[in-house]
Amino acid sequence: MSQQTPQHIVLDSLDRPVRVLLIFTTGECLLLVLPLLLGFCLNSAILGSLMSAACYTLMKKLNKSSSQRRLSAYYYRYFPSAAAFKPYPPSHIQQFNS
Repeated sequence: MSQQTPQHIVLDSLDRPVRVLLIFTTGECLLLVLPLLLGFCLNSAILGSLMSAACYTLMKKLNKSSSQRRLSAYYYRYFPSAAAFKPYPPSHIQQFNS
């Protein structure tokens, strides 16, 4: 008999995101590694590490409070065509025929 490997990873909890290196989430890891790699490619490791730290702290500040809601409001206000919401009928219409 052959052993079958699982095709899907079952998380312990949906509230806990997947961690990379047991410390960072995947988004945090990308925000740390990509500017650092870009700095190394441009022969400026110090600038890459500073940009990496700045991106990480900015992301942490934006995720802490209601700034996520505020950013989505600004995004909708200044880029309405890019922030496409599903069009809903007005509230006075009781029966909607599509």
